[in-house]
Amino acid sequence: MYLIDDERVENAIMAADAVCKAPGVYRSPGDYSGHASIDAMLAYVQTKFDIQVHLWDVSFQGTNIGSRLEVYKDRIEISVRSDQDIGWKRFCAAKELMHLLIDSAQDYSPYGNDRIDEMLEKGIIGLASAKNNPTGNPTQSELVAEIGAVEVLYPAKQIIKDIEQLKTEGHDPIISIPKAALIRQMPRFYVATALRQDFRTFVAAAMTQCNGRRENSSK
Repeated sequence: MYLIDDERVENAIMAADAVCKAPGVYRSPGDYSGHASIDAMLAYVQTKFDIQVHLWDVSFQGTNIGSRLEVYKDRIEISVRSDQDIGWKRFCAAKELMHLLIDSAQDYSPYGNDRIDEMLEKGIIGLASAKNNPTGNPTQSELVAEIGAVEVLYPAKQIIKDIEQLKTEGHDPIISIPKAALIRQMPRFYVATALRQDFRTFVAAAMTQCNGRRENSSK
């Protein structure tokens, strides 16, 4: 079981929860069926900045790079490589938007703590980081942004509902990865990530830590 003691990871989970509840990202707060609106996610992120955030679908060199984020004094530009399929383009856009919500200077150190390393070794995260960083040395920022993007595009709360719905309908409570990827409009790899029990345990533990901190701060 993962020990959730990294405030940056907790912050990413909290940020993802806030994104899911933002107007238009899903049908309504608590109803996370269907797929997330990247446009509404962009609109929510824009409210956090005084400068314009641009999201472009562009053609650029670099088969290992799915997207890039450039921050200037007067604007922020997110470029998503246009020749990817819709699932990868949406995931890359969500990941870059999560960067804007969760990054700090400390996040740019290579890898992270033992928990992040364990997730890499198990193959739970890291694919998008590898795409964006062909040196094979992803930063903790990349990995944490992946975690946040997964939780936005297929929230753990919705996975629980989907499994219960299958049980109610008398089906085997195993979610079809191809079907879910089509519904969620995200890469199959990251649907499989969201459905992994160890990843869901990781997210649940992070949320427990977050809720505990909120309760303590309100006392």
